Amino acid sequence: MENALKEIRRELIKSGEEEDIISTDPDDLLAHGYSEWSTTNPDGLPVAVVYPRSTEQVSTIARVCYKYRVPIIPYSGGSSLEGNFSAPYGGISVDFAYMDRIIKFNKDDMDIVVQPSIGWQDLNEKLGRMDSGLFFPIDPGE
Repeated sequence: MENALKEIRRELIKSGEEEDIISTDPDDLLAHGYSEWSTTNPDGLPVAVVYPRSTEQVSTIARVCYKYRVPIIPYSGGSSLEGNFSAPYGGISVDFAYMDRIIKFNKDDMDIVVQPSIGWQDLNEKLGRMDSGLFFPIDPGE
């Protein structure tokens, strides 16, 4: 996993990322591998948390993790009610906190492409500012 982290850092720097977006801080690892709300909390924690800013960075992270057979644990809201961000085998937690933008909006088709960390309330606020006349309702099925 250390080799994977080194290669991810190299690749991100090579692509122009100036900030170190990888954290190995113990508090950060605990926050990304344990939840008081969860019904399940295995003993393992991720070895690192990566905070990508773009789809290209996520692609780099995924490619390197695949190469080294390192598990990837996606992280967004953080409630983990069903243990979805548990890391029983270690791995790298990919926190999408900085990926909260609208990528493309086609009002006529009522189609929108968003990054993974935009919440429905923020999306509705942005759609309102765009005078789109559209909103994203809560799904009662969930």
